Amino acid sequence: MQNRSYLFLLFVLGLGVASAILYTRFAYKLGLDVKGGVQFTYAVKPIEGQTSKNVNIEDMLTKTQTILGNRISGMTGVVDSNIFVKKTGSGADANQIIVELPGFTDSAAAQKVIGTSASLKVYWPKTVNPDNPAITYREYTDVAAGNPDDPSVNFYDNYTHQTLTPGTPAYAKMLASWQLLVTGNDLQNATPEAIGNGSYKPDISFTSEGGTKMADWSTQYKGQGEKVAFVLDGKVLQIAPVEKTSTLGQQITVNGTFSAAYVKNLCALLNAGALPVDLQLLSSEKVDPSIGSFALNKMVFAGIIAFAVICLYLILYYGLPGLVATIALSLYVLFTITILKVLGATFSLAAIAGFVLSVGMAVDANILVFERFKEEIKKGRTLHDALNLGFNRALPAIFDSNICSIITSAVLVYFGTGPVKGFATTLILGVVISFFTAITVTRWLLFFVTESGLGNNIKLYALDRNWFGEHLESKANSEPLQIVNRAKTWFAITSVFIIGAAVFMAIGGLKYNVEFLGGLESSYVRTSDFPSQQQILQNLANSGVKGSNVQFSRDEKGQVLANITVPGTGFSKMNDDQRNAVLVKDAGLPASAKALNSSFVSPTVQHETTTNAVYGVIFSFGAIIIYLGIRFGMMLGSIKNGMRFGMTAIIAGAKDVFVIFGVAAFIGKILGWEISSLFITAMLTVIGFTVHDKIVIFDRIRENLRKPLTGETFEHLANRSVTQSIARSINTAAAVVVTLGILVVFGSATTDLRFFLIVMLSGIAWGTYSSIFTAAPLLNWWEATVARKYGEGATLLASARSEMSRAKINIGQVVMPTTPQGTPAEADPNAQKTYGQVRRRASAVQRSTRELDD
Repeated sequence: MQNRSYLFLLFVLGLGVASAILYTRFAYKLGLDVKGGVQFTYAVKPIEGQTSKNVNIEDMLTKTQTILGNRISGMTGVVDSNIFVKKTGSGADANQIIVELPGFTDSAAAQKVIGTSASLKVYWPKTVNPDNPAITYREYTDVAAGNPDDPSVNFYDNYTHQTLTPGTPAYAKMLASWQLLVTGNDLQNATPEAIGNGSYKPDISFTSEGGTKMADWSTQYKGQGEKVAFVLDGKVLQIAPVEKTSTLGQQITVNGTFSAAYVKNLCALLNAGALPVDLQLLSSEKVDPSIGSFALNKMVFAGIIAFAVICLYLILYYGLPGLVATIALSLYVLFTITILKVLGATFSLAAIAGFVLSVGMAVDANILVFERFKEEIKKGRTLHDALNLGFNRALPAIFDSNICSIITSAVLVYFGTGPVKGFATTLILGVVISFFTAITVTRWLLFFVTESGLGNNIKLYALDRNWFGEHLESKANSEPLQIVNRAKTWFAITSVFIIGAAVFMAIGGLKYNVEFLGGLESSYVRTSDFPSQQQILQNLANSGVKGSNVQFSRDEKGQVLANITVPGTGFSKMNDDQRNAVLVKDAGLPASAKALNSSFVSPTVQHETTTNAVYGVIFSFGAIIIYLGIRFGMMLGSIKNGMRFGMTAIIAGAKDVFVIFGVAAFIGKILGWEISSLFITAMLTVIGFTVHDKIVIFDRIRENLRKPLTGETFEHLANRSVTQSIARSINTAAAVVVTLGILVVFGSATTDLRFFLIVMLSGIAWGTYSSIFTAAPLLNWWEATVARKYGEGATLLASARSEMSRAKINIGQVVMPTTPQGTPAEADPNAQKTYGQVRRRASAVQRSTRELDD
């Protein structure tokens, strides 16, 4: 054993050194809410002529990602953009592309780069009057372009006497009457050509096939004054006659009034390629970088404080095991951050909060092990045996609770996007690594310390520190806490909170942000000429806007920010600047007001967010019920018995969720804070954690069911189990609550993040109460109901006693085989296989019986 502990110590040191080296070689990838920038979500739409039969959508999506990446790097200078495909099931908007541009905050410019298909087409505008005095009877006449930064040619309808502008049905009808000469597929290259005075014009090179098409047409109409029109995404950039003495070919220069910046961007856009699909904007978000950097500093500071407090607590309360756990926790931090960096994970504020929270949750396993170790020492075990039993007997609860946390986080990964997915991914990775460090690293480091002689002094283990009710455990068998038999009291307290929650929800306390309402949400710095909160709401109401919300907060500079949420679908065809202008006008804000942060959400994304929130809760509850049913059922003789634990945990968890909504409604009513996708993240995380807390108690009930006291009732057994578990429930919850409290006070720079953390903190605190005072009484009520309806033989206690008796009988049925000569089989090589199978079976049954009798 000692050699193994030495070898494992070397293995852990090697892992630590390798992680430290990798940590220095990979950079952090910061999220938009930290670095600032813009994000767009587009629905992928087929272009004219595309069907599922003649195109491969997966190839189209891959090509679109590549083209967008080339455009962004060439035209915005953003080299670390994130472009990924999102599948949402079926429907018109099932295929989506999300584009993130960290550090780039010009939302309107980014939309121009990303949203255009860049499909350049050259037409013979045969319904437009040519440069020929003899021909004046055609339907349209071109009007010179005006803006060199956004050139477009208007047309005059000679019959209706109207001016046609890009984007109108009449303009599109005119384009449809022209003859297409070449398309973007014939484009080979586009180069900015300097023409003096800092001006440029685009020089277009076509393929040999495209050059032939142009040459054939221009030869046919040479000298007739006919024009060619260059059209980009349904807008004529330039229209000009072909010179009378020349023939068009493979090389064409687009003459016109263009600014240098426009020509350079146009060439970069054309060279990146035309999109094989159309993109329809579903949502956009802009984040000011100054807010993100300040929030990051606060989050890191809070994380350091939380880590220090947790380590100090472990050492003060558990002595030497706490010191070893601190070393393992430090390795956990190093391993987790390194793996996240290597995988290229995005460190958003939510993901960082998830990591800090995972540090608090990583302590849970250590607490469960150390409390079981102390319990075994008090039974008179040796130091080595107590450590071994402490880890072994805490393992089922640790494993089950971690699986439940992973289930809820996996649901968030599947249904969430952006910060939600980042938070959940970080939490899953943290849970997996913490399981390794707590169960493996801490275990072998402790064995190394004890076996090397450094930790043989029992005083180093702080066994006399019983600050959270551990002293109750010694009297648990004879004088347990009276929890279950006072169920009416606890249910009454729960009812008061549920009624209070319902009241605040009924009076409109729940405020939904733009993700759930759809529409526009923007933040402005409130200046001296800014309207009051009530005046802004009144101005919006006067403008015909219903259901808006306004909340004020302070930023890192002490400035007051006004966050305005306006539901509606009228913003979908506007860019960021146009949306801002409409909101400023409708809300009566100063004309100079510019949005620091803004988010636009289409009805498609709003529906998706709402649906995913509902599905997230349903799938989390369902998966946990099934898992606990199978897991506890395997230990208690049938899945039906296990389902009682799973259903009870979920019923108690559902009440926890309702109370969480009540907290959100209370805060929303008092402060106007809004529910966002981060709130759903907090809710599902709380579900996972509170179920974890209930598992700690249920696992002790399961264990006690396998070794009930003589003549014990289920009510007494449940009270005994709660009494034996209460200290570890309080300890595990306290570590997370303290971590969240530190994050709320020191690490929440934005209202969304603060709301997220407060909801999670209150949910976990309430969940701890629920686990102690609601879960076991509910299970006892269920048992009493089963006993009344089906008889005592159908109860968990009766099933457990039956399983125990069957296990003990099986011991007597195990007979070691012998050879025909009567000698033991272990002495005959020919009988080794049968002997080994029976011996293993006997050993397993004996271990089970020893556990029952222990």
